[in-house]
Amino acid sequence: MNNTPNYQKWFNGSSAVPAAEIETTTVVPGQVLAGKAGNKNQSPPTNGESYDIEEAFNIPWTTDEQGNIKPVTANLQVSYRVEDWGEVLLDDELIIDLTSRIEGSTGQWGGHTAWGKSTSAAISSGEHTLEFSYQNITMSDPNMNQIICEYSYKAVALEAGGKKEPQECACSGNTCSLEGGQNPPNARSSASNFFDSSSAGTSVVYKVTDDSMVWSCNMGVLRGLGANLSGKIQLYTDKFDSSLASPAALFYNHPMLAKLIIPEGGAVPGAKLEIHMGDRVIALRYYLDGSIAPIGVDSAGNGKASLTLDASGAVTSVKWQDNSGAAWVFNGTTGALDSYTSPEMVEVDDVADYLVVKKSADESYIRQIWSLWDGLLNIDEITATGYKIRLYTPSKVTGIGADGYYTITDPDDVFKRFTVSYTESGLTIVETTPGREDYSCTWSKGEDGAWSITKGSEASEIIWMAASLLSVLILPVTAKHP
Repeated sequence: MNNTPNYQKWFNGSSAVPAAEIETTTVVPGQVLAGKAGNKNQSPPTNGESYDIEEAFNIPWTTDEQGNIKPVTANLQVSYRVEDWGEVLLDDELIIDLTSRIEGSTGQWGGHTAWGKSTSAAISSGEHTLEFSYQNITMSDPNMNQIICEYSYKAVALEAGGKKEPQECACSGNTCSLEGGQNPPNARSSASNFFDSSSAGTSVVYKVTDDSMVWSCNMGVLRGLGANLSGKIQLYTDKFDSSLASPAALFYNHPMLAKLIIPEGGAVPGAKLEIHMGDRVIALRYYLDGSIAPIGVDSAGNGKASLTLDASGAVTSVKWQDNSGAAWVFNGTTGALDSYTSPEMVEVDDVADYLVVKKSADESYIRQIWSLWDGLLNIDEITATGYKIRLYTPSKVTGIGADGYYTITDPDDVFKRFTVSYTESGLTIVETTPGREDYSCTWSKGEDGAWSITKGSEASEIIWMAASLLSVLILPVTAKHP
């Protein structure tokens, strides 16, 4: 597609107003601005038939609160299904290819069985054109031939919603992705007994992104289900303040613990739904025409949503499938996860047998995470300035106490501990593994918004800094700071 937004063609270079008079209208986020569905199906067909279907549509302009004209951005969803060949152009640029350029013939006559594709693109105010091209093959017996040519498109005004996982910085802006310092020790317990072993606390991440800090580690790997399903406990924020001293700042992300948040009025046309996966939020809009689609940060095609309705038209389930093939099916009334299907097509629907999360009495933070294979993650010693995360192997878990929390044989018999402490000068996480040197990491944020991070312990300590006008500065430290 042309990298220059269409709306820019309507402005002259020296003014913030349109070069020509433009009609504006009120646009509501989530509003369907254009759309159509049609087909040219024939059975039996005219042998060797071809079509060029042109659909022109307009994305309107709107005004801001001050009355200034501004462009509208819309998500264009396009689907095309053909037998034999076809392609779709958006403003003269190829967006769907169903031709022999990407896949060969599937039949002796040089044609292709019915196949289709869907895609989406962000478009702006102005005139746009979709061209659906179709080509049917010629067969010696036309009665054995058929034409399948089915197309649809819909342009929806984008709206805010959702929250993505943190993306590691690519050394742009005023912060930088960090590597270096002494590597943290391996977290896996060395005991040979299966139930004295755990993969919790592995793959520890100490980083910053473009505008945030990130700490995370594995917890809750599920094995023996035909797929390796893992989760992570995570601290991810763009703000540096005293809230980091509380475990309420932690999130737990696991594919088996996703939930659907349904508004008070229920999953009805017009409703906005949210899928929560730890700190990740996928926002969906259930449109008045009966369709459902992602909005906000996921509107560019990170997955697709679908609904199942009963005879009365009530939603019984909501399905989300991401680009890896993983799928979540939620109860349309309660929002509970009914089933999860891994990218390897393994379906799991009995999560409580393998993984349980327990919150604090006031539901404000994670208190414990139990996993059949990884044992127990326990958060305790909570003060105004920090807390501790303790990890225990499965054999150390003895049951559930009167207070509803898991009990352990010896609170001090941990195979790994993370100590989180906050001061006005920095957030420090110390990783402790019995028999090994502690590993420390401290994050701080300057007045200019730039993050710095100190990784390692004493003599092995390395300080990384990032400033808005400087490249990354690395200062090796040979002695502890006074």
